[in-house]
Amino acid sequence: MIYDNTCQDDLSIDGEITNDVHLQASNSITISSSISDGVNAIISAGNSISLTSGFSFSAANGGSLEVFIGGDCAMESILKSATISQNNLSKSNDNIVDNDNIVTVFPNPTSNSINFSIKTNENADYEIEIFNSVGSRIMLKRQSVENELNVDMDLSTYVNGVYYYIVSNTSKIWTGKIIKQ
Repeated sequence: MIYDNTCQDDLSIDGEITNDVHLQASNSITISSSISDGVNAIISAGNSISLTSGFSFSAANGGSLEVFIGGDCAMESILKSATISQNNLSKSNDNIVDNDNIVTVFPNPTSNSINFSIKTNENADYEIEIFNSVGSRIMLKRQSVENELNVDMDLSTYVNGVYYYIVSNTSKIWTGKIIKQ
């Protein structure tokens, strides 16, 4: 299905997205369908983006998913953003660097637990979330970070498969994939 890039107040998508797209809503977007493999999608909403049961996305063939929350349809005043692409998926060690932070996720793949190491020049509250393959959050850890934080999250009781993580503070979001084998 092809969606245009005109901005709406609220947008609900229930048909498969098969072409590159920029979805915009001044208030909210709900997606309950898949984004085809290899598709580049930009999703921006003023207040909320909900990825509900039935949502799926794969970057295996070069697709990407960019998510922006808190801006208007011109994507101004963005509060949080995330990018999911092949560049930060399925590595033995995710090491994400920006000007103020280093987020390292290891070992990946894992058989029992996954470690999140955050080194930062700023004092901030961080959230670490892990989601299963259907998008349900299975773990949440909130903690203040001053310079460095190491968090070990136990996945030993969960089935083998693909999980996704989101590490965020009040101004940034880092995302990636965890393989449990």
